[in-house]
Amino acid sequence: TGFQRKSHVITADAVRFAATSREAYDIVFADPPYLTEDAAALLDVVGRILTEDGILLLETDDEAELPETAEGLELVKKYRYGRTAVRLYRKAGE
Repeated sequence: TGFQRKSHVITADAVRFAATSREAYDIVFADPPYLTEDAAALLDVVGRILTEDGILLLETDDEAELPETAEGLELVKKYRYGRTAVRLYRKAGE
């Protein structure tokens, strides 16, 4: 399928990376530290690096309070696994 040739794994501070990257991505997986404001901060900047209809999969503590919409992103689904939540946000088409 060529997926490995088309994908990049970046181990960096997600907020800082999203704020400075010059590339666009179809899918972003992020697992910021629990019990911090990093997930909310990421929602403020990640839309700039997502392609139209791009997807953000964001792992957080299940009790983290995050908005359903933020900076061009819309919450599509929230998956719960014990105390962990994975939220799927999609960038709204422009």
